[in-house]
This record gives sequence, C-alpha cells and structure tokens, in this order.
Amino acid sequence: MPETVVQSQPTVTDDPGAKPVRFNTSRDSINADIEQYFPEEDMPDDHLACSILTTICCILPLGLAAVYNSCKARDASLVRNIYEATKYSKTARLLNNINLILGVLMWIVVDVFLILCTSGYMCQSYGTDESQQS
Repeated sequence: MPETVVQSQPTVTDDPGAKPVRFNTSRDSINADIEQYFPEEDMPDDHLACSILTTICCILPLGLAAVYNSCKARDASLVRNIYEATKYSKTARLLNNINLILGVLMWIVVDVFLILCTSGYMCQSYGTDESQQS
C-alpha cells in the first residue's frame, strides 16, 4: 500500500527565519483600509445645507423629510456604505427639488393674491356699489 503524504499549511514555526504574523485591528488601520477602497471624494453629497434652507423657506414637512434623508446619507457616508449613502442622497435631492418648486409656486400664489387683494380687484364688498343706490 502506497504511503499518503499530507502536507500541512505552513505556519510560523515551519520557517525559523519568519517573523510572527500580527494582525493590526486598530481603528486607524481599519479606517485607512476603508479609505483606500472608498475615498472621501467618491462618496455622494448629503445635501444637508439645501435641506435646511428648503425647510426654513418652503414647505416644512417636505423639508423635514429631506433633512432626515440628508442625515441618513451623511451617516452612511461616515461608515463608507456607498449604496445607502447614494440612496439617501438621491432621495434628499428629490425632496429638496420638489420642496423648492412647490415653495416657489406657493410664494407666487400668495404674492399674486396679496397684490390683487390690496388693489381692490378681489376683496370688494358686494352690494355697496353707488350705482345701485337710487
């Protein structure tokens, strides 16, 4: 019967000149490894400043939803989760655009109404016309 030779995996003790293997699990080295694969400039923008401005100037509920998504995009960017960061970033940008469009339309309608009301075209009291008094 032939003799079966089983080779074991090389270990540190197999090579007398080898240095012991050390695993560096410090937070700095892990962050450096992550930074190598997902650099800061490749992460999507979180649109937080725009979200705050549209919350203040336009429609509050849509602005708050945009701020929420912006914060979630920033959190995902910090842990280098590019998929989640991109998803929340796109949602925040969409909500900001919708909020901006609706807010501008709202301000235009309010301004037109105020102009017409102060000029006397819309806010007339009916029945007090002098021509009907005879």
